[in-house]
Amino acid sequence: LLARARSSSQTAGGPIEAYEALIDGGRVRRDPHQLGALQPLQRLHDELLETDYAPKPRERETRDEEKSQNLFSRFAGFAQTLGVAVGGGSARPSGAAGPVVSTFGAPKLDDADAPAAAPPKPPDAVEALALASAAPRGVYVHGGVGTGKTFLMDLFFEGCPVPKQRVHFHEFMLGVHRSLHELKASAPDEDKPLRAVADQILDAGWLVCFDEFQVTDIADALIMKSLFEELFAGGGVVVATSNRPPNDLYKNGIQRQLFAPFIPLLEARCVVHSVEASETDYRLAIGASSESAGVYLDA
Repeated sequence: LLARARSSSQTAGGPIEAYEALIDGGRVRRDPHQLGALQPLQRLHDELLETDYAPKPRERETRDEEKSQNLFSRFAGFAQTLGVAVGGGSARPSGAAGPVVSTFGAPKLDDADAPAAAPPKPPDAVEALALASAAPRGVYVHGGVGTGKTFLMDLFFEGCPVPKQRVHFHEFMLGVHRSLHELKASAPDEDKPLRAVADQILDAGWLVCFDEFQVTDIADALIMKSLFEELFAGGGVVVATSNRPPNDLYKNGIQRQLFAPFIPLLEARCVVHSVEASETDYRLAIGASSESAGVYLDA
């Protein structure tokens, strides 16, 4: 699904040790803002290694049961339009016209004795699973351009010996929409397409590092919460760099109220760290001929 999925490489000490080695080698100079941003990345690196974390596979039985229930609901809805009761517990289908009909397999009850309908599955059930995930919290680093955010994330990424992938966020969302389109063509009866796509993403690498995390397209904004709920519920871990704090994502966007619930989910599953106070733009501070110019470049 995603470009730039990589096999694991390991730097035992993590991103801070790698950063100090670059300083000792004269490749970079010490920057307190960068060191501050490395702290949550180091915490995540250590937690992943110390706990030997890996997501538990989603239970296939649960997916099959949910699909069966959805198919049954579809049939029940169609039957109601014909005035036919399906299942037991109510003498007349909700919304069905015509006479009271038999409910096969259920005792006949007077209306006064009929039990209340079972409450529907809460719409935020997946969100609850996402928030309760046993996965370590990821990291979201935001700040001005040229401050080295991408450089720091890459130090973390290269030193994490877990199934992982690093991708530009815009490319990632293009891949998501492409996968949804392909899924619609190949499996039109798929009841949970975003879960299916999220599972593909997790299979490619459950540690997902996003460069330039930003939302400008309404098509992306409308699916962000549901997509990331599925990623987090499936045990995914997210690391991201951005020029914007979470509250400014998709700012002034069309129908932003539909996107806004994604923000607290992101903040709950990622430690947010700001390098806004940094006044250094390494794109300008490093000459084009410098051997280490590529180290600092960051959008």
